[in-house]
Amino acid sequence: MTNKNSKSFKYGAAALLTAVIVIAIAIIVNLIVIRLDIQWDLTTNKIYSLNKTSVDFVQKLTKDVTIYGLYDNTKIESGDTYAIVNELLKQYKNASPKIAIKYVDVDKDPGIINQLDPQKTKTIAKGDILVSSGKKLDVIPAASITYSQSTQMGQDTSLLVENYITTAIKRVSSDKTPTIYYTTGHNENLLVEEFNQIRIAVEGGGYYTKALNLQTEPKVPDDCELIFVMAPKSDLSTDEAKKVTDYLDRGGKIFFAFDPVVPNQNLPAFDKILGQYNFSLNYDKVKEGDKNRYVSGDANNLLVFLESNAILGEIPAGQYAINMPNSRSINILKTVKEGLEIVSLAKTSEQAVGMQIDKSKGKDINGPLDVVVAAEYTGGMQDSRIMVWGNASMFKDQYINQNTYQILAVCMGWLIQNKDDMGIPPKSLNLETITISQTNANITGIILVGAIPLLIFGLGTFVWLRRRHL
Repeated sequence: MTNKNSKSFKYGAAALLTAVIVIAIAIIVNLIVIRLDIQWDLTTNKIYSLNKTSVDFVQKLTKDVTIYGLYDNTKIESGDTYAIVNELLKQYKNASPKIAIKYVDVDKDPGIINQLDPQKTKTIAKGDILVSSGKKLDVIPAASITYSQSTQMGQDTSLLVENYITTAIKRVSSDKTPTIYYTTGHNENLLVEEFNQIRIAVEGGGYYTKALNLQTEPKVPDDCELIFVMAPKSDLSTDEAKKVTDYLDRGGKIFFAFDPVVPNQNLPAFDKILGQYNFSLNYDKVKEGDKNRYVSGDANNLLVFLESNAILGEIPAGQYAINMPNSRSINILKTVKEGLEIVSLAKTSEQAVGMQIDKSKGKDINGPLDVVVAAEYTGGMQDSRIMVWGNASMFKDQYINQNTYQILAVCMGWLIQNKDDMGIPPKSLNLETITISQTNANITGIILVGAIPLLIFGLGTFVWLRRRHL
């Protein structure tokens, strides 16, 4: 009996000591994890983790960068998109001592916007994320944090914010600020006037915008990322045309938008520049004959559906429809030029007609007519790109809409081929689900709720019976 009691005491003490050791180890491990803020991202898409590109870049920062979250951080609930943003911001801070994170509730502290943007060059709103370094400020609108699109599987929502933040950090910490110019001197409609919304969007993307008068400038400035030429009503001079050609030869990018011209008006210098890319302007005004392709009651207000192509990507039929009030058509020349790739982005129906404004220029032009075209030339010292829209009015403040903004952003992205963009892919926020039949669901339930607990209970009973006589 004494022996039996001694063995029982021995096994009991060993079991108790083992339990104490396990509990102690668990407590120590938990304290270490809490102390070191160690976390594991078990999500399939690693939505709570920074991409290696972001980590590697911020670890090399030499300038101080502050990231502002313009929202009340204390009211963010688990599962909210901003909860993911907060986790990513914390990782930015952990990755580099040069990064500071600040949360500001603009309802309680509205002065922060004037403090960060005293010149009011940006459009800033509650929920935005701002990235600042020195006097440079980049804005990531709240609407840009995620992107939703319809797929065959339903609505897919992706998180885009990491690419925007890392790209913004790169921009504000760079010694060079890219500039987008808009031409003056040819009775153009200026970005600061009728196209003010474009200017705001461009500057919100981290660019400066400046006027460019080629009559006074010796050349297109070296910091030029892109030139907007919006509805010129008079032609370039020979000297101006040479400056534009020299700029394109250096790898320039130009966004042309031409409205229909008045009679007896020619733009041969512009035509000569476009001719280098196998384009020419038609001196017409497009009238659509298909009732489904224009706004009711106005055959000159085109309803154009963008087509899938190398620039805009795969577009479901009828996905993007844009209004183009009072358009002219663009002629794609048949000349073959090595290194030149041409893409038609939008065209009319076969029933459309390009009505010649000046009848001396020939007969009306039958559809289909190209109204948006683009070209890339890779045969020179540096690659150059141009895009030509047969409509500038659609970009005016009174016409521009969300569809137009999205299309413009894609077009600018193709033209500029932004070197600042870090190319971090979006991460889907959709949960992966497994669909099973009702029978399989019942079987799974029986196994999880019944069979496994019974198995554990049986094993426990077996062990207890074996050990009770030790």
